[in-house]
Amino acid sequence: MGFFRRSSSSSSTPNSVRAVAVVRRSKADSNVVGTGVTLNASENENPLNALGFGSIRHTLTLEVRVPGREPFEVTRAEKVPSKATGTNGYQLPPGLELPITMTGPDSNDFQIDWKVYLSSPDRKANFDGVVANNQKRATAAYVESNPALQAQSWAQMAQMMPIMMNAVRSGQSTRESFDAQVDDLLGSKQMDPELAAECKRTLDAEGL
Repeated sequence: MGFFRRSSSSSSTPNSVRAVAVVRRSKADSNVVGTGVTLNASENENPLNALGFGSIRHTLTLEVRVPGREPFEVTRAEKVPSKATGTNGYQLPPGLELPITMTGPDSNDFQIDWKVYLSSPDRKANFDGVVANNQKRATAAYVESNPALQAQSWAQMAQMMPIMMNAVRSGQSTRESFDAQVDDLLGSKQMDPELAAECKRTLDAEGL
């Protein structure tokens, strides 16, 4: 993404360095900065994202990754543009990478480059991918903690696999789509890995 280079922007100091901060925790405060609007941070949608205005006070814990230095963690208050949280309520999901500019040697000597982040053509896809991965990990943890539920899910998938494989054979579904669904189920621990491997081997043998 080009963050690991010296910045040439007019707003940067001569010795500023591009780096990355990974969100570890994000907690939105109750008011939108400059609007006086009271928010319910537990809601799933962020209506201000559609309106495209305002920023939201957050307490962010960030893992800062600077070239040539060991990663370090910083917790501090930030004004987060409402557009940056998308439809993920008012939160930035853990694992999201934000471009930053280091302006000095201390751990808090950096600024988040919201203009760079919001202008990235891959921003929404990356955001949605991080949210999906977090949901997958949460599902996996829940399923693994409930053996009876996992056994039920594995049994259901054993019944569904022949139907899904026949859809590939008939051309109603693509092999790529089949593999993606199976990989998602594996990632969330909802499918027996041995069954998944056997189904893929079968389709491979059939040239699909």
